[in-house]
Amino acid sequence: MLVLDAQPFSLLGEDDPKVVARIAVAREEGFIPGISAVTLAEVRRTGAVGRRLIWQRAHLTVIPVTEGIADHAGLLLATLADARLIVG
Repeated sequence: MLVLDAQPFSLLGEDDPKVVARIAVAREEGFIPGISAVTLAEVRRTGAVGRRLIWQRAHLTVIPVTEGIADHAGLLLATLADARLIVG
């Protein structure tokens, strides 16, 4: 599964070619593009971008958030931060 967070989802609404291409490649390689239900709450846009996000959302798997998923996400982020993969 390829899970988009707020930034790539927002860019998807803007038809960012890199994000669109990454999703296309992921699908070709058998990955299911998804998005957290929390990300839907984070990314709120209006106008044409908002309409594209609504359309894109219908083509992504929305992952419900549980306490366990939140804990795993926190551990993953901590691991990435420890590995210095997150650039601020």
